[in-house]
Amino acid sequence: MVTTNNTVKLKLTPLARLYFSFSHELDVVSGYITDHRYERLLKMAQAAEARRDGLIKSMFALDAIALLLIFGKGITIPGLNISLSDFPAAREVITFLSASAFFFLASAFLNVSGYSALIDVINQRRTKGTILDPNFLTAADKFYEFTVKLYSPTLNSFAPDVLSPSKAFTWTCRAVFASLFLVIISLLLLHCSVAALSVVQTLKTGIGGPLSYALAAAIVLPNLGGLIISVSSFIKYEFTIIMAPALEQTQTIADQLGTK
Repeated sequence: MVTTNNTVKLKLTPLARLYFSFSHELDVVSGYITDHRYERLLKMAQAAEARRDGLIKSMFALDAIALLLIFGKGITIPGLNISLSDFPAAREVITFLSASAFFFLASAFLNVSGYSALIDVINQRRTKGTILDPNFLTAADKFYEFTVKLYSPTLNSFAPDVLSPSKAFTWTCRAVFASLFLVIISLLLLHCSVAALSVVQTLKTGIGGPLSYALAAAIVLPNLGGLIISVSSFIKYEFTIIMAPALEQTQTIADQLGTK
């Protein structure tokens, strides 16, 4: 909405803010994104995806080991004849590493989403004035999750769809998205349950005396930080665009770039 003092107020998620800002800057500095820079952007996006995938594997592996340490006291390692419970503070160490992996994983997901947003803005401009969905161009440059695309009631978000879905397909799409949401929530609950069980046992056994509280805090805080990052990325916040000064400042930046 435009207010009386020549400002515009928008409610955007952090990723939508990035998308909006980058799109606006490209409107002013047209032609600045060359093919070389676009290729560099794709390589950085691939590196971000590899980092995210590695953190996912690490977190689930650590959660599995933590579960064995919590519930597998009677399990003996073959060949060594040593029980899992014989390792001192193993549960706390593994759970702490899992919590750290979760924190960095939340940040890694945002990094991947940020790179995807920048690439989407560029491809949206390449298909401007056509009916081509820019997501198809993105799929040619980087991995694209077509499960979400295929089960979307609206296939093309930038032009009218050729095929209108039936009610049965619309309900199928809702069921698929609900199942994906429930799976993600269940994995998140599993990780949080592992952390909670480890903290409870640490405080209950009192291993390390007063240091037990420090160990518990070292497990809780990274998980709390990861949850804050994850949840806050979906919340819409209010931003204000000061029309004239913002455009003048952006134009000044464009003129400076043009002289280099």
